[in-house]
Amino acid sequence: MTVSRDSAAWERLGAMLIQRRTAVDPRYHSRGAFCEASGLKYRLVYDVEEAKRTNFGSSPLAAIEGAYHLDP
Repeated sequence: MTVSRDSAAWERLGAMLIQRRTAVDPRYHSRGAFCEASGLKYRLVYDVEEAKRTNFGSSPLAAIEGAYHLDP
């Protein structure tokens, strides 16, 4: 199976976000704890971290940037 460049990029982003989540706070090793503290929906965080979908709107992406303490 061939992975597209876009899919590979989303997979790299997801891996980076998982590392970033635990760097923000070690308690966020638990995705659920991160979601509870950040106010993000678990499914959104799961989908972006695991590259399950790529059709995120600007509002969810802005929320992700804020929760992971990323510069826009």
